[in-house]
Amino acid sequence: MSIDAERIAESLKPSGSRVAVRNRLIKKALAAEFGYENVSVRGCRGTAYGWVEIKIRAKKPHDGECNWYCQVCRDEIYRIRKKVWDILKKYGLDRELYTYYDDMGEKHEECIIDVELI
Repeated sequence: MSIDAERIAESLKPSGSRVAVRNRLIKKALAAEFGYENVSVRGCRGTAYGWVEIKIRAKKPHDGECNWYCQVCRDEIYRIRKKVWDILKKYGLDRELYTYYDDMGEKHEECIIDVELI
């Protein structure tokens, strides 16, 4: 079933957790690109309710050891984060994220994208 069809089917149900549906659709969309076992999507609880934490596991762009100074790995992490946002926008899932405003009045989505290179 496509992501759009699942969204329509869930909207027709009388009750259910909108956040759980959102998280499941996000995982499905990202799993098509990164693999099901490499994507984790969790909603936060308590005062952080509405936040979504996305974890992506991807292959390192090079062999050998490196640390957070490695520019090649940092560029790969930025590329993957951008790809995640592109996928969320493609399916309209970015509109399902809650937002907050920082001290400067800037609007931000309540979403954390963590990339682990293995």
